[in-house]
Amino acid sequence: FSITVTAAVGSVLSGDDRIRIVHSSLSDGKCGAFGTGEHSPAVSMISCWPSCVDSPVSGAPEMGENNESEVWDPVLITESGEYNICWCNAGQGGCDNDEDFSFKAGVINARGVNVGLHFHCAAYFPCVVEIPMT
Repeated sequence: FSITVTAAVGSVLSGDDRIRIVHSSLSDGKCGAFGTGEHSPAVSMISCWPSCVDSPVSGAPEMGENNESEVWDPVLITESGEYNICWCNAGQGGCDNDEDFSFKAGVINARGVNVGLHFHCAAYFPCVVEIPMT
């Protein structure tokens, strides 16, 4: 998936802006607190679909027309959970410390297959995978 940040009317963004995707259980879900200057370990630095490419989540965004939007694409999260998108406005200083990422730009609810399910498949035979909807 991709993450897009859009500027408020009359504002412009910078290619030096950054995001951090942080599990919401960290620091009571508040951006800018201890640990929010680093991505969750569940954020992958490589996204493989349909081919493998480096994810730009730790670097510069792709800037939209007139610097009114910025996009990080592709983004991959490997574990279910709720994650905050903490944003750093580079115009307010560096994007190096926890407190630099104090603006909560959004929330990601990542859901996946129940880890407790087991499937038995063999090579060269049809395999049916049933995923119960909850």
